Amino acid sequence: MQKQNVIKNEIGIFETMFAHKNKIFRLKEHLKRFFNSANYFHFNLEYSKNKICKIIENISSENDFENSKMRIILSQNFFLVECEKFKKTYANIVKIQFQQNSFCENSLRKHKMISYLNLKNTFRTIKSIEKIIYDDKNHILEGEFTNIFLVEKNKIVTPKTSCGILNGITKSVVKEICFENKIQFEEKIIHLNEIKNFQNIFLTNSLNGIIPIKKTCDIVEFLKKCYQKKLEKEIFCHTF
Repeated sequence: MQKQNVIKNEIGIFETMFAHKNKIFRLKEHLKRFFNSANYFHFNLEYSKNKICKIIENISSENDFENSKMRIILSQNFFLVECEKFKKTYANIVKIQFQQNSFCENSLRKHKMISYLNLKNTFRTIKSIEKIIYDDKNHILEGEFTNIFLVEKNKIVTPKTSCGILNGITKSVVKEICFENKIQFEEKIIHLNEIKNFQNIFLTNSLNGIIPIKKTCDIVEFLKKCYQKKLEKEIFCHTF
């Protein structure tokens, strides 16, 4: 309770990562984004990337979970590393709702803010609905805790990072998979009215990977299999 009260009253950043034993998927990318945000907010971080890497892996090993959720939290006043047993936070297939959000500055949407953690704490069960945020120009941005992708035949489309959204780690993995398998991938401005032109939608985040919306399709299932293979390969051959 004390820690939650501290977090509630702080402006800070965090990263959430998936770990198998003490092997963290895409740790290097997570730490790069974490340090970029720390620099943006001028937070004083006394540890190097290598030191934080060792702290994370040591805490993960001490907890001895098969799969775990690792989280690092930083503000001007504290630095925390958390580890808990992994639990899915989304249903196998979820529904989406669209919601306008014009009050949040673009510059802040690019960072994982502690305020998101306070919102996450309100969810005690597996989520079956994800809110998709669009701005005052009706441009689709992202989910509450996810990036959004749209399927158009053999092409994957997602909002541009320059729209002021989080540059998701799993989003970059999907982009890699598309490149490796010669699947068209495009980042662009997507208007809310364009949604009806796409055959399917899926979401991503670091804990749940690829999250289908309603009924899945062949290309989404293919991406899920490729993602799982990449996860297994990298997490068992982890180096930093």
